[in-house]
Amino acid sequence: YNGSFTLLNGQKLIGQDATSSIAEITGLYLPPFSKPLPALASANATAVTITSPANAITLTGGGTHYSIRGLSIGNKTGVGISGNNFGNLSLAEVNISGTGQALSLSNGTITTPAGLSTNMGTLSSTSGAYGVSLNGVSGSLVVAPGNSAISGSTTTAFYVAGGSITLSYPGSIAGTKPVDIRNTTASNITLSGNISAANQGISVSGNTNSTIHFSGSSKTLTTGANTAVDISNNTGSSIGFTGGGLVISTTVGDGFKATGAAASLTVSGTG
Repeated sequence: YNGSFTLLNGQKLIGQDATSSIAEITGLYLPPFSKPLPALASANATAVTITSPANAITLTGGGTHYSIRGLSIGNKTGVGISGNNFGNLSLAEVNISGTGQALSLSNGTITTPAGLSTNMGTLSSTSGAYGVSLNGVSGSLVVAPGNSAISGSTTTAFYVAGGSITLSYPGSIAGTKPVDIRNTTASNITLSGNISAANQGISVSGNTNSTIHFSGSSKTLTTGANTAVDISNNTGSSIGFTGGGLVISTTVGDGFKATGAAASLTVSGTG
């Protein structure tokens, strides 16, 4: 399908790649002798894919709950899933890849349907202002191991600001500024893929009682006059660079700068 979807409050967008039935997902059960609901076919090797000349899926602001499940989003000129003040988004069995920003979500909560442990199979982007932008988002965003990769962003590749979120992203992250995580509270964030920077580095600032780990085997930061790793004012937070592979190259910029309070800061492994 080539086009855009705008979900109103309470609407569910379900593709045939969901592994549960429509009745199980929606809670809609038909009376006796009714015609059956359409059957889903997650195992038929034909993926439901949305491409778009704008945003692929937009959540209308001011709603309380939405659901997206069992589909893929490919090339788009805008954002894969976009929403502001979206209340609750139930997200599962969704893949995003191709051109355009993958996610732009602000002020809401992401949830995982019962019985599932991940929200997305693939989370990738090759262009856009950001690859992923989460602002004031709480809940859980867990991406399954696989082929996820974020690159080509013009500002920050992976941006998280505010909220209280459990986030696990196993894909690679490359960009002018690869990662900026700021002002979260009681979050648990793990970025386990390789990270590379070509201008600005990794920034972790203003987080409170959060756990933030960079555990990929390669973290190559070439930042010239800019700071490669900037850790500041993370009260009660535990921050770790594990798995080795932290290679920093600057000209006049700081290589590794840590200021302000934090519960712990760990750097381990060889470069």
